[in-house]
Amino acid sequence: MHRLDLPENIEDRREKIQLVGGKDYFEHNLEAILLKQHSNYKMAEELDKVFPRLQALAIHLNLQGAILNDKFANDLDYLFNYIKVRIHN
Repeated sequence: MHRLDLPENIEDRREKIQLVGGKDYFEHNLEAILLKQHSNYKMAEELDKVFPRLQALAIHLNLQGAILNDKFANDLDYLFNYIKVRIHN
């Protein structure tokens, strides 16, 4: 089960995890948990550097769309879908 498939509500999330595998769904190896936590912190540091540029790109596309009377909807959808896929995988 991918973490994006889990509901946002904590009670619904807990219930779905119990249906899938219960306590065996969770990692029990402390070293693996530590490595995952460390990699998540590093990824967050790098994303904090990249997000302002991505936000500027989205703003630029919106402004260009207003000037040229074009919404650039496909470009913005592609940008946001690309970001979502790259971050969550």
